[in-house]
Amino acid sequence: MDTPDKSDIPAPDEVNRYAILAKLPPEHMLTVKGLASCLACSVRTVWRYVHSFQLPPPVRMGNKSIWTVGHLYQWDEKRRRDAEAAANREALRLRDYEFRS
Repeated sequence: MDTPDKSDIPAPDEVNRYAILAKLPPEHMLTVKGLASCLACSVRTVWRYVHSFQLPPPVRMGNKSIWTVGHLYQWDEKRRRDAEAAANREALRLRDYEFRS
């Protein structure tokens, strides 16, 4: 439940931080320690990511904080769509500004 098999994890400098998660099934559960291992960062950095909205908040199961790989991907996809929509709105705003000038 905690971390994927270490032999499946490439060195952090060889991949981006989500490549390891891509190898795991969507229902795979990760603790904060397991997520830190997958992202090649410290446990503290995982919490910094959560507090700065770069990662979704975990679900509490007993006294553990748990993320599922599927939830991480859904959250990331929603952020990507929201950023794309914001960029499109800004492009339209700038286009309208150019026409007025």
